[in-house]
Amino acid sequence: MLAVDSTAQSANSAVLPSTGDWTALGAAISTYWEQKKRMAGPGCEPASVTNLLGCLAPVAAGCALAGAGGGGFLLVLARTPADAYAIREAVAAARSAVDLASDDRMAWTVHAATVDMEGLNIQQLPSAC
Repeated sequence: MLAVDSTAQSANSAVLPSTGDWTALGAAISTYWEQKKRMAGPGCEPASVTNLLGCLAPVAAGCALAGAGGGGFLLVLARTPADAYAIREAVAAARSAVDLASDDRMAWTVHAATVDMEGLNIQQLPSAC
């Protein structure tokens, strides 16, 4: 449990707007995934995902598989826009290398997201009444 707490503290300190340390956040995400795999046991990471993670290792700040089976979602953190492009290229290359008979070959898609470093800003406007 201590390792999980330590990972959570690392992730929390990495996302503080004052640090913007994508490498530290990526490391915390990857550590979380390694810990989750140890708890789940052998077979929790499909071979196609293992191969994809190997392709992404040089360009991703961190990766973790999310979901409870039946498809899942792979979170990949990029440090820069150039890294995000390289991640897309690595996914495309890994996807084309997957055996054509594989059921999950056509299901791989890439979705972009950004992090709002300002956070939620709530303002109370004067009442019109």
